[in-house]
Amino acid sequence: MKDFMNFINNHFLFILIWLLILFYILIVFFINLFNKILFVNCNKVVYLLNKHDAVIFDVRSFDEYVLEHFPQSIHININDLNDNNFNILRKHQSKPIILVCNTGSLSFNLAKRFKKNGFLNIYILDGGISAWKNENLPLINR
Repeated sequence: MKDFMNFINNHFLFILIWLLILFYILIVFFINLFNKILFVNCNKVVYLLNKHDAVIFDVRSFDEYVLEHFPQSIHININDLNDNNFNILRKHQSKPIILVCNTGSLSFNLAKRFKKNGFLNIYILDGGISAWKNENLPLINR
């Protein structure tokens, strides 16, 4: 026991860093476990579109949407979207919903709002439309 205490005293900073890393990993794990907002790759998006009749909501600016967008995607202006406006989107509530932005980061906050408003199957395209373009998958271009 004395050796153990000496080890802790001699390596306090090292042990503290490891405990902080472990704590951070556990927090991230439990947030992801209960969050149920999934980041998916392009292959999973194609699968959800073809097999589960998923709906794609494009949350980029309208100008970006007009230049290029997913076939059959629906543009959402996130600045105009509030809790009352989610009623307009309720017809899609039973389907998987895929949120797309440029890189995937903007979609996460919107995904949490979808969850708050009762939408269950929320997915985010990991890497956004940039990942889709890197895979040479189809887009509608102006």
